[in-house]
Amino acid sequence: MSSGDAAPSDAVEATIARLTAHKNVQGVLILARDTGIIIRSAGTLFAVPPAPATAPVSEDADGVINGAAVTVSFSETARAYAKAARALVESVGSEVARLEDGDDLKFMRLRTRKHELIVTPDSLYILVVVQDPTT
Repeated sequence: MSSGDAAPSDAVEATIARLTAHKNVQGVLILARDTGIIIRSAGTLFAVPPAPATAPVSEDADGVINGAAVTVSFSETARAYAKAARALVESVGSEVARLEDGDDLKFMRLRTRKHELIVTPDSLYILVVVQDPTT
């Protein structure tokens, strides 16, 4: 995905679909490396609960709903995982660089009783895959 793209590319969407299709994958996050802002989330763990229906929704061809630009919302769970993943990448990454000058964190796997987080940072993005370690 180039920095000028407003929406994830077809290749990114295909990768997310492939990852979430695995039976043990519960969620996928793509974060902006510099800010930790969620660019994309997918999977049952990060599903956004449906908003209560208050008014009829009409969307035009430009993605404008009822005269307002579409706003993407993410679940509180996704926000919590994004914050934790970014903090881990920053902390562990700085320690890796301190241990070996010029070295970078490329991949990290963290396992808890409930989840396994697979974190892959690069210069622009952080990919986080959360899976069930028991399946």
